Amino acid sequence: MATSVRNRQFPHLEPSFNGGVRNCNFPSSISEFVNPKKPVTMADDDDFSSDEDNESDFSDLIRKGMSELEPSILDARDLGTVDAWIQRNASMIRLTGKHPFNSEAPLALKGPLGHIEYVGRGNFVVDGKRKHAKKLAMLAGGTGITPIYQVAQAILKDSEDETEMFLVYANRTEDDILLREEMDEWVKSDKRFKVWYVVKESVREGWEFSVGVVTESIMREHLPKASVDTLALACGPPPMIKFAVQPNLEKMNYDTESSLLIF
Repeated sequence: MATSVRNRQFPHLEPSFNGGVRNCNFPSSISEFVNPKKPVTMADDDDFSSDEDNESDFSDLIRKGMSELEPSILDARDLGTVDAWIQRNASMIRLTGKHPFNSEAPLALKGPLGHIEYVGRGNFVVDGKRKHAKKLAMLAGGTGITPIYQVAQAILKDSEDETEMFLVYANRTEDDILLREEMDEWVKSDKRFKVWYVVKESVREGWEFSVGVVTESIMREHLPKASVDTLALACGPPPMIKFAVQPNLEKMNYDTESSLLIF
């Protein structure tokens, strides 16, 4: 499996008042892979008038053959763009962001949605309330790297943001690690970012990271100690959050009620 993030412009984005984006097209070379046997059509005057209407509209589109996409990566400083993730293996190609929408096949985008916002310099807004951290303990599983990557990217783009990041990232195999090239480059070029990989299945000889599942010992070794200046961010499969992230953070004296942000 190969994964890439590519930066492209969206010249035809039309944002609605509640965050919906409509009347967007993506290249036929990509649309052929999204669902080649079930072309999707959407009227130009579709109106994203409310969240409930959005859910109904998207459910209808999915029933008609439209594939639901993974969360995209958005940055307020990159007006008119989002990041695109394309995963390729023998049976799947997934589109999740920065591509020009200027062809025939329509694509409906919904969002940005969510209750956690990073506003810079260690500051978060969570359900309307501000939180601050000097250090971030980050835990991600599989495609759960998406929001974690977004926060890290925002911090590293700001040379005056002194927030330190410590990421434990779990996947089934080494080949499943998303954005590894970008993150490894961050480790080399910026002391604010550190990452430790965990893979479940056997790996090649010379693998220098962990094999198995995310454990208390891995988290203690590669994440910062609990403190008033530390927040934990997590995104991954529910079993990982329930049986690994939350209990082990509690063993490390994190107050998971106030200092754990789950995307």
